[in-house]
This record gives sequence, C-alpha cells and structure tokens, in this order.
Amino acid sequence: MGLAVFIYVILFWSLVLAWLNIPLQVPPSATGVPISIIIAAHNEEGNLPILLPCLLAQLYPAFEVILVLDRCTDHSLRICQDFQAKDERIRIIRIEEPPSNWSPKKWAIHTAIHEAKYEWLAFTDADCTMGNRWLSTLAGHLKHHQVVLGVGVYEEKSGLLNQFIQYETLYTAFQYIGAAKGGIPYMAVGRNLAYQKQFFTKHDGFLGVEEKLSGDDDLLINAYANTSQTACMIQPESLTYSVPKTTFFSWFWQKTRHVSASHSYSFMSKGLLALFHLSMVWFYMGILLTLVFNLTVSLVFTLYICRLIACGTGWYLIRQKLPRSTVLALFPLWEIFMCLYHLLIVPVGLILTPKWKK
Repeated sequence: MGLAVFIYVILFWSLVLAWLNIPLQVPPSATGVPISIIIAAHNEEGNLPILLPCLLAQLYPAFEVILVLDRCTDHSLRICQDFQAKDERIRIIRIEEPPSNWSPKKWAIHTAIHEAKYEWLAFTDADCTMGNRWLSTLAGHLKHHQVVLGVGVYEEKSGLLNQFIQYETLYTAFQYIGAAKGGIPYMAVGRNLAYQKQFFTKHDGFLGVEEKLSGDDDLLINAYANTSQTACMIQPESLTYSVPKTTFFSWFWQKTRHVSASHSYSFMSKGLLALFHLSMVWFYMGILLTLVFNLTVSLVFTLYICRLIACGTGWYLIRQKLPRSTVLALFPLWEIFMCLYHLLIVPVGLILTPKWKK
C-alpha cells in the first residue's frame, strides 16, 4: 500500500505542478484568423435552437458554422435552414448514410473538415452552450500552436449523480490538461477542441481508426500532438457547457463509449493512465482488505492521512484554475466513487463494442 501511495502522489503532483504553470489570463485574440466551427448533429432538434444563438453571438469577426446533419429524421434540417436564412455564416451538410467502414460521427467530422473554408477548425457538440467570448479566447491560443485543448463541463443539477459527474469531469480535465502541459498530450474532449486543418490532413485524419465509434476527439491528439504545438485553454470564458445525463445507466453507457477509445492510445499513454488509476484502486482495495481481515489498521490509517494531505494540498493550490472546484470539498468521498468507476465502467468499456445513434 505504501508503494501505491507513493506512485499516485508522484503522478498526482506532476499534474498539479503542470497546472500551476498554466496562466489564467486570456491571451490577446488573433482576430485576423478566420475559423470554421464544426458541429456533427444527429436528431438534435431540441438542442440546435439553443446552441446556434450562442455560436452566432460570438464576439469574433471571422467565422463560419458548419452543421453536419447526420441521418437526421427529426426537424433539425428545418431549424438549421431557418437560422441559415437569417445568417449567411451558417453552412449545412446533409449525410444520408456514412460508408459502411466508417463510424457515423467520424465520417460527419471528416466530411466537414474537407468542406471547411478556413484553415483553423473549432469543434463543439450540439448539446453545448458557451459564452460569447469562447471563440475569441480560443483564437488567442492559435498564434503559436496547431492544437488547442479546451475544457467542457456539465450543467449543475441536484442529486448525487450530478455531483459525481461534476467531479469526474473535473478529474478528467485535471489529467489530460495537466499531462498536455507536462509534455504528454494524450486526449481531448470534442465539445471544446480546435486544430489546424493541416494537422488533420498531414496525419491522414481518422484513417486507421475510422471504424471506431468513439475517439473522434482524442485519438488524433493521442497519436500526433506534441507539447510544443499544443495549447491548454482553461479560462472561464473558454468553457463549454453540456447537458448531463440524469440516470445512472445512461451515464454508465456514455462513459463506457468514451473509455472504448483508449484501446487505440499509445503505449506510453496507456501505461501512465493504468499506473495512475491502478495505484488508486490498489490503495483503496488495501484499506478494504485491512478492515475485513483486521490487519495493521494504524499503518493504513497513517498512509491514508498522508495521502489525504498530499492530495488535498494539491487540489487547494490549483483550485482557482479548476471549473466547479467547490465539488472538491468532498474529494475523499468522490475518490471512493472513482475507485468503483475504475472497477466497473473501465473493464466494460474495454471489452464491449459501444453503440451510439445507429
């Protein structure tokens, strides 16, 4: 157990130190850089009327909005056409059926990228909202980078599930943003991401992983991004907000789909993630075994307190840079839930073939 604590604290603090080096100031916007915003939508008639006003209200002079309607059978097309009639910055691409060897969302994004007018591409999801400075904040990171990793959070609702969703989302952002800043970009979230079209085409885009349902947001980053070309965007103005799942099973299957993409991560990424998460599981399983078999409780208690102080201090130091950091007040409780998450959801995500909007 002592080794598990040592490994976790070392990896945890490497991420903390990386976060401490990320500035919160919004960089001056590169207003001369036009941007194509890409959204893949499948039957999103309830979300598009909320998202589109947010995008069209962006305080940024040069952008287009590309809506890829993927096999839509609802009123999404009519809604998009109504907005398009009022604003020429909106472009609509309809997809009736993707190729059989492509996952639907990857084909939608692949198509939009090749149709985009501009070199810089920004991505979000149809169920997102954002403030009117999202695009200008993103543009401020474009000057010296090819990839910009943003943070997407979920709307706050009542209930234990939503509280854990807030913590798990923050914890995931803590890992991938910290790793990118520390030298190992390994993933992104598609609801808040940007990169150059050249970055996509140079590496043949999704070819090689086109059939995988998940990973349209992180597999390209995992395979080809490096620290010098990757910027981390954590400013409050840069956040996107999504509607969270409200039932355990809908959230469970969403997370297994996300986990399934890690099959294609690099060996280093998989190794470090496994070491980080298994050291947590190893520690808490050790506590459980100690209680069950009445082993040396005093030693385990001492290790727990040391680990609690080390992690609590780290969270305290970077709390101002984390969205929804108030959820950290109960981080000892959420860690137990995270342990169960790794024991239940991760194996299912790695074994089962996910399904999404078929």
